[in-house]
Parts: sequence; C-alpha cells; structure tokens
Amino acid sequence: MSFAGRLDPMARGLMIVLKGDAMKRQKEVETVSKVYQFQMLMGFSTDTFDILGMENSSSNFRDLQPNSIPSSDSSTDQDKSHIDGKIERSEAFDIEKQERIVEMVRLEAKKMIERFEQPYPPYSSARVDGRPLHEWARLGKLSEIKIPTAMVEIFSLEVLKSERQSPTQIYESMRKRIGRLKSGKDKEEKVSLALMKKRKRGQGESHNDFRQEEILKRWKSILINDSEERNEKKEEEIEEEKNLLIITMEAKVSSGTFIRSITDRIGKNLGCGAIAFDIYRTQVESYNIDSAINLDNFKDKN
Repeated sequence: MSFAGRLDPMARGLMIVLKGDAMKRQKEVETVSKVYQFQMLMGFSTDTFDILGMENSSSNFRDLQPNSIPSSDSSTDQDKSHIDGKIERSEAFDIEKQERIVEMVRLEAKKMIERFEQPYPPYSSARVDGRPLHEWARLGKLSEIKIPTAMVEIFSLEVLKSERQSPTQIYESMRKRIGRLKSGKDKEEKVSLALMKKRKRGQGESHNDFRQEEILKRWKSILINDSEERNEKKEEEIEEEKNLLIITMEAKVSSGTFIRSITDRIGKNLGCGAIAFDIYRTQVESYNIDSAINLDNFKDKN
C-alpha cells in the first residue's frame, strides 16, 4: 500500500491511497491536476508562508491598528496606495478598507492564471548541493545558494468569500491546528521510518520538528493582549476587535504547485503581506473529497 502526492504539515484534505496493481500508477496519479480551497490571512508574512512559521514583518501588528495611526490631512498620503497599486500593511487591519483589498485580490488572481517557474519555499524539501532547503533556512544561509524552481501552472484562481475574525479567534485556531502536529515528546503513536519519510514535508529535521512552541509563543505575543485586560473587555469591544481579514480562495493547479507560495506572492504583489491560514485539498483529477473515505471512520471500522 502506498499513496500518491503529499500535503504540507498545515494542509489537509484528499489523499489518494494505492493498493495492489494500482500502485503501478503512482507516478501517473502524482502528476495530475489538483484543486484546493485555501484561506489567506492578510497583513502578515512568515518564513514558511503559512501559520507554521515565524512572523517576520518589520512593523508591529499592534502599532498598525487604525486607532494607533496618526491621522493625516494630506490626501496624497491617504491615497498613496491607490496610486501605486500597493496596499499599505496598516490597511489590511482597517475594516473600512478591507472590501477594496478583496477586490484587489480578485484582480491579482486573474493575473496569476498562467504557466510559470515557481521558486520552492525556503522551508521545503527541495535539495541544493545535497542539503534540503529547510536546512539552509535553519542555518541562515539561503543567501549563499540559488533557490530552485519548478514549472507549474495555475488553471483557475478565484475568491470565494471573505470574513473578519478577532486576533483572539485567529490565535486559538492557530493553537489548535499547530497543536495537532506530533511533538517530539509524544511516543504514543509509533510511525515506521518509511512512512515518516513519506510524511516529511521539509519544515523540520524530522516529522515532528516544526518549532511549534517557539512559533506559538511568537503568535501569542503578536495577537493576544494581556489576559487580564481581555477579561475586562466588554462584549461590544470584543466585537469591534474583529478586524483581521481572511479571504477564502479556490485554485486548480498543476502537480507540484505550492499553495502557500501563491498566498505569499499575492501578499507581496499587493504590498501588505499574506500567509496561508488553511489549505484544504478537495480534488485530485477526477477524485473528489465528497466521495472519499474519512480516515476517522476507516479507523473505527478496523
């Protein structure tokens, strides 16, 4: 028994399992097109292009809140992002400007429907001089190498919806998702070496080394106020805190396309930053998630 294709540690969804003679088709199945629904969290950037990375924006999130930015009477300053086609990072947290951001993402998505050379993410398993990229990244030596690329194609890319969540909601979702990764101390589930290598996706030195504690600590410091202050907040104030923009998109792409790289590219092209908040693979060629066997149900039957 084997499977075709892999998923990033933070991705979920359809996985094609092959058994018996079907295993002969592994390479064929691995090269077919795939469909993903994914969420982008606007206004942030990380070294992995998703939530499982260190936030590396130069400006502090709290300092970019609309009520923290000095007002200006200059229409030139206020309209700067409209003129150069870029979005100031602070605008990503401004509820009044988020509708415009969604429209700009729609326009950017149309430009990206093409065949192109996509650089591998710094935290991935592509090798340079015999060493995986994630090791170069961990050592801080990415500047010493040329990042490899792969020819990929985006067949379709569209915005499905947008929503706003509070920093607390975002952090709690991150905590649960990152918490699902096995920690190095968890020995209850034994994974064979072969399967371990299959599951490895290049964001750590082993299948469970993803800097979880360090990353969650960093996100908590960025997103969460002092707990006592949060407890003192009134309900209406918590509602007002829902100013983080999440845009849900759907993409049909060729095999080998990194969805988290698509989000990073959109964020950089717009100027405000964006990371993959959730990645959900719904289709592999003609195989759809709706007709798949849920892994939890499969375990119950066996």
